[in-house]
This record gives sequence, C-alpha cells and structure tokens, in this order.
Amino acid sequence: MTDQNQTTEMGQHPPAWTAERLLKILLRVTGAVMALALAAVVMPRSWMARAHRELGLGDLPAGMLIEYLARSVSALYGAIGVALWLLACDVRKHLGAIRFTGAAFVVLAPIALAVLWPHYGKPGFLYVAADASAGIMFGLLALILSAKVQRSD
Repeated sequence: MTDQNQTTEMGQHPPAWTAERLLKILLRVTGAVMALALAAVVMPRSWMARAHRELGLGDLPAGMLIEYLARSVSALYGAIGVALWLLACDVRKHLGAIRFTGAAFVVLAPIALAVLWPHYGKPGFLYVAADASAGIMFGLLALILSAKVQRSD
C-alpha cells in the first residue's frame, strides 16, 4: 500500500507531506544529482582539465593514477546515486540500509573535509567544504526522516 492510499482510523487521508514521502523525495533528488557523476566516467580528459582550471584549481596533474581516481570516484558517486534511487522505491523495506547510508554520510563527510582541508588553497577548500556540508545535511535529514518511518516486515 502506498502512502497515498493509506487512511487513518477516522477514514481520512494522511497529510501529503509525511516523513515517508519526504524521505523518498530526499533519496530520489540526491540520487539523481549524484548519478550525474556517471558522465565524468566517459568524459574526455581535456574536459576534466578545463573544468579543473576553470574552478581555480590550476592545471590537472598528468598521469594515469589521477585520471583513474577521478573516473573511479565519479563511478562510485554515480553508483551511490542509483542505489539511493532504488532505496527510495520502498523506504520501509530498506530502512536499515537508509539509516546506514545517512550515518555514513554524517561521519565520513567531515573526515574527508578534515583530511583534505590542509592540502588545498581557498578555491579548493570551498568546493570540498560545500560537498562535505551537502553530505552532512543529506545524512542528517535521512536519519531524522527515517526515524519517523515505521519498518515493514
């Protein structure tokens, strides 16, 4: 039964913006944005180098390892995005995985920020800080909303 078809004991429909519905929206929007990273997996290196320069980070270092890591991280972000979209299909069933994902974002985003902060100048730090802040916010919202959803067995 979807949240639109459920009724309360009094026969009334629940509010349109339930925690379950908001959690689904959060997972789908975040998942869709993260899935966009899949484009960078096949992006020409010249585009990566140009984006690196235009972000104020200087020249993209040459080497197979840099390109491998950039494409691998993009693939990982994309895969997480697709996984978030799939979790949104049945949040009650996947509450454990959703809570783990939220907690992982809350814990890992500040660690990444702390590790990378000393190695970047102002432009680089701002991008890392924005990414970490978005990760923390997503994780906290996922944890708060999932705490209000009842698990289905």
